[in-house]
Amino acid sequence: MTSLLSLLRAGIDIQQNSGFRQLVRSGGYYAYESLLRTYHTTTDRVTRGQQVFSQDWDVLLVLDACRLDLMNEVGPEYRFCEGIGSFRSLGSSSLQWLERNFSPDFADEMANTTYITGNPYSEQAVQESDFHAVDEVWRYDWDEEIGTIQPRSLTDRAIHHWRNNQPEQMIVHYMQPHAPFINHDLQAGISPDSWEELYTGEKKNVWMRLRDGEIPKQTVWEAYKDNLRAVLDDVELLLENIDAQSVVITSDHGNGLGEHGIYGHPSEIDSDVLRTVPWIETSATDEETYDPQTQSHSAEQDDVKSKLADLGYL
Repeated sequence: MTSLLSLLRAGIDIQQNSGFRQLVRSGGYYAYESLLRTYHTTTDRVTRGQQVFSQDWDVLLVLDACRLDLMNEVGPEYRFCEGIGSFRSLGSSSLQWLERNFSPDFADEMANTTYITGNPYSEQAVQESDFHAVDEVWRYDWDEEIGTIQPRSLTDRAIHHWRNNQPEQMIVHYMQPHAPFINHDLQAGISPDSWEELYTGEKKNVWMRLRDGEIPKQTVWEAYKDNLRAVLDDVELLLENIDAQSVVITSDHGNGLGEHGIYGHPSEIDSDVLRTVPWIETSATDEETYDPQTQSHSAEQDDVKSKLADLGYL
């Protein structure tokens, strides 16, 4: 938890570097977000949602940070995205989604599931012994140049596991459309080293730059849509190279673009733009059009904090 001293230092830095207006904007937003979190937590609103293991699927494809309306715009471009439904997520952030879905109540289902992930929060919330197998692809195939993991890295591993290991169920946790937007340069200063750097000076993630009026909302929206297309292109490849009767495409949470004063996806917030996510039911047929690339798993464990910083977290 951020200390009072850190907050005071951050306020002084904002005043000195960016002026009183920025101090009021940043401080006001932080206070508002904290009040929302306190209200939703004390009224138990944050626990409302649906458990993914309570649903019927063979393969669950999690597209990190995908809003329902974003999918409604982009999904019709893809033949497998017919019948876009909605689902109430258990979390407004990835860590919450992992902790609340991967629970002892569904120990049997988890034991039969292979979890393949590009999300570094798996280090905090996933116990390998709870699953049939866990493949943390972010540990050995992170793209340092763009500050995230490419969709193809997850697709390759998913095809490999499904064809060779034949788990009863499989979850593939893609990082897109979560920022960084891999085909757009909107992520200046995405890697803060402290809370103070995040709220002061140049090291702001794309949602804070949007909040502060540095980039237009439409520019962010178009980049967000392109990031969804980037992962759906790989979903299409995956669906052509595995056999699965029931495949579901969903998300762990959405993103706020200013609705009700919310930007990004703060934790413990019960908001439709964060908690109502897509739910698309489809199937997959292995047409053997693609052979996945083999990966080396010999790399030493990387710094999780730096990867989370790449994604805009501390």
